Amino acid sequence: MLIHHLMIYLKNILYLRSYKMKIAFPSQKNDGVDSVVYSHFGSANFFIIMDSQTGETNVVRNHDLNHAHGKCQPLAALGGNTVDAVVVGGIGEAVIIQAG
Repeated sequence: MLIHHLMIYLKNILYLRSYKMKIAFPSQKNDGVDSVVYSHFGSANFFIIMDSQTGETNVVRNHDLNHAHGKCQPLAALGGNTVDAVVVGGIGEAVIIQAG
C-alpha cells in the first residue's frame, strides 16, 4: 500500500481524536509519500516520518541497515528521530523490547 493513502487515513483518524503523533513508515525506495510500505522494519532502506499535526514528512535513511540478525537498534535505525508509532508488517521481538 502507498504511504500516501495510509497517511490520509491516519491523519483523518488522529485529527478527529485530537491526537498528535509522529508515525514512521518503512520503505525500500525513497519515493516520499508515494513510497510503498515495506514489510520489515530492520531491513528497510528508508523511513518516511509523518507529523500528524502538520502533515509534514521527513525521509530518513536507515542508519542501522547492516545490523546482525536480531540486533536492530530502533533509535539508530531512525537516525535519532523519535516517533510515536511505526506502521510495518513485520518487526522482530528485540526491536519491540528495546523500544519498550
